[in-house]
Formats: sequence, structure tokens, C-alpha cells
Amino acid sequence: MRVGVVVGLEAEARIARRFAKDVIAAPGHYAMQAADTLASRGCDLLLSFGIAGALVDTLRPGDLVIATGIVTKRGQFDASQSMQVNVPHRKGLVYGADEAIARIDDKKRLALSSQCIAVDLESGHVATVANRRGRRAAVLRAIADPATREIPPAALVGLDANGNTRPGAVIAALLRDPKQLGGVIRVAFDARAAMERLSVLADRIHIG
Repeated sequence: MRVGVVVGLEAEARIARRFAKDVIAAPGHYAMQAADTLASRGCDLLLSFGIAGALVDTLRPGDLVIATGIVTKRGQFDASQSMQVNVPHRKGLVYGADEAIARIDDKKRLALSSQCIAVDLESGHVATVANRRGRRAAVLRAIADPATREIPPAALVGLDANGNTRPGAVIAALLRDPKQLGGVIRVAFDARAAMERLSVLADRIHIG
């Protein structure tokens, strides 16, 4: 089986290339074109891989989530269970959002309305393409931000269309509103915990 991996960050792509050859970094809605490209290459399984936000307070930074299904505004899609990881993880529905869910109240509302335990910006697009192209979709994500913490606006501007970080944009946002600094630092620490977990996981993934 040929696996194609879609990630939002180039840092995630470097980890994913340890277990898959076909990897594209394409954040947010760019993930749809990336998934289409991987399907055209002949990939049978389209895997959404990387960090995610928690929608339930039982998930903490660094916890792993494997989707049992992917929920979007356009409907719900099946998620392949052919992927095995020999480390502790949670299974549940993952929400594929079209924009960042940054506020605590919004996370709570989304959890109640969707019954999802985690959210990210790429999985919905990957699942949509997989459904349209007759491929299987899977989601493996590590929690970066907990449900009980808000993401400051400055932390949301630091990414370009190719999944590369833009520290200059974050600094500019902080100069405009220095009060966000503490929140940005917390986001960075949480994201680091999630990335470290993904790095350890990369050598323990079996897809068959």
C-alpha cells in the first residue's frame, strides 16, 4: 500500500519522511490540492499527520489521537483503521476545520455539536479528497493546544503557504500587542511537546 502524507508544517514533514516517501506540507485549505496531488501519484491511503488542538479537557499537549472518523461542515467521512502505533493513544472523531478554533468557548461549542475530541486544519480537506478520489483517509495527530487554553492571534500568523514558519510576522504582531507574549510562549512550549511526541512516534508507525 502506498501512503501519501499531508501535513501543515514543514517541521512535521521532516518527521513524516522518516516513515513515508510521499509527503507534502500544505497548511489549511492548501491541503486539498496536496491530497489531490498524492492521489494522482497513486497513493492508496491519504494520511493527515501533525499537531492538533484538543476539544476535550482530558487531552493534554503531547497526547496522540487516531481518528475513527473525520467531521467537516460538508459531512462526516470514514477514517481508515489500518494504521497501528505501539504507544498509548486516544481514538475518536476529529474535526476538520476551515479556520483556527482559538477561543475556549468556541472549542466547547464545537465539541458539543460535533462530538469530536480534536481539531485541525488539514484533515477535513484530506478526507474530502480521499472520498472523491476513492482513496482511504486516516488521521494521526499529537495535541499541541489544550481545550482549556486560548490561542493568541499572534500565534496564528506565523505560517506561510508551504508550511514554513514566519517568525517575523509573529514578532510584528507582538510589537503591536505585547500582552500576547505570554500566550505565544505557552503555545510554543505546547507545540514543542507535540512535535517531540510525533518524532518519537515516527519509528513506531505500522501501516498495513
